[in-house]
Amino acid sequence: MREYRLAVATAVAAVALVVIGGLVDPGGAPLACPDWPLCRGEALPSLSGRVLVEHGHRLAALAVAALTAAVAALVLRNRRDRSVRRLAVAAVALVAAQAALGALAVVFALPLTARLGHLVTAMLFFAVVVHLALRLRPAAPAAAHRP
Repeated sequence: MREYRLAVATAVAAVALVVIGGLVDPGGAPLACPDWPLCRGEALPSLSGRVLVEHGHRLAALAVAALTAAVAALVLRNRRDRSVRRLAVAAVALVAAQAALGALAVVFALPLTARLGHLVTAMLFFAVVVHLALRLRPAAPAAAHRP
């Protein structure tokens, strides 16, 4: 049950992360933090304006990565089903790929291919996490038998 709730929380957090990420590009925020993983050499820069959006996206991504790692750890420790375990590992791999593509987008001044790869990987990650949550969903209690 814990794994299920954590997987659902991860999926919800991933949606929030995508929404925040959608605010980054149109607002001109990508270059507000020209380095990665720091922002202007600081772990916690002054969060205002475009820096708030860009660094907020990075902090939200860190939270999603932590949730993903927690779900995977619980699944790998408590579940025997290989397909569920593979989904958990795939989620971790995809969130790591997300971080790498996000870093590349910053380091190489946001080439279109990096941004598209970042978006496609986000969609794949979300699909995997939702599928994982569905696989972890507790079985419905048997309906009471009525004569």
